[in-house]
Amino acid sequence: STSRGLGDVYKRQTVRETAITVIHEATHAKINKPNTKSQELQCYVNEYRHQNIELTEKVLQDIINHINDKYPNLKWE
Repeated sequence: STSRGLGDVYKRQTVRETAITVIHEATHAKINKPNTKSQELQCYVNEYRHQNIELTEKVLQDIINHINDKYPNLKWE
């Protein structure tokens, strides 16, 4: 099942990594719409804010590049 699979993932993560994953996935749940690259950007921005990482233009561009690489089939909306 999916929940068992996620449990296995969480067992391999540090508490910090698990918290970041929960923030990312909770952002998806709050948006509650089909996934887009724009939604992924919101999720990553929330992750970075939680870690107190300054969202400079370079950091945002790095996130956008990562999203474009990781999710080639999603659209920007």
